[in-house]
Amino acid sequence: MSLTRKQLKTLNNIRSFKENPPDYIFVLKKNLAFGLMVSVPFGLAVYLMSLQNWMLPVAFVAGIICGIWYIIFIHVLSAKRMRFWAFMVRVIDWQKCDDLQGQKPVQSE
Repeated sequence: MSLTRKQLKTLNNIRSFKENPPDYIFVLKKNLAFGLMVSVPFGLAVYLMSLQNWMLPVAFVAGIICGIWYIIFIHVLSAKRMRFWAFMVRVIDWQKCDDLQGQKPVQSE
């Protein structure tokens, strides 16, 4: 079985979780970049529209920003990865993971 570079990266992350299970800080860090990437352009739009006194679009875009951060924090609080990790550690075939990690990645199409 040949794995792509992205699949190997995911496998390495899973392998690192065996010794250090994911916690809330890990999940927050994973989502923080996305939140900032989306919030900065929307925040700039809010600022520019507020200069023109366009209050309805400002409220709409500010609502989008709040909604995005709400979704991120709900995802962090639920952290489904952490709930199922105790189960996954027992199910994963770690010997096969070790064998697959030693492969060179193939070019993804």
